[in-house]
Amino acid sequence: MPYIGCTQKLIKELKSKPVSEATGRRGFHGWHGNIFRFFHRKSVLLVNDETRFAVFIPGLVKKDFTKFDTARFQIRVGREYQLTTIKKLYISHAA
Repeated sequence: MPYIGCTQKLIKELKSKPVSEATGRRGFHGWHGNIFRFFHRKSVLLVNDETRFAVFIPGLVKKDFTKFDTARFQIRVGREYQLTTIKKLYISHAA
């Protein structure tokens, strides 16, 4: 299961409590996320700790943040990996 280290702005948008950092979740399972505005729309940028692979999720609305769970995250990361033709071995480790 992935661990996402969020900025304070992203935690506030997700309306979740900050969790202490899971040191065992680094490598392929560790991610960092940030929220910002891109063309007047909220967007999230996720970066893998090990590979520095970036996943950009543009145009999010309030309902998207209430459903920003692990399954949705894994689906999006899986799509991005397939688009960049990374080996399936790395996909299974990261998602």
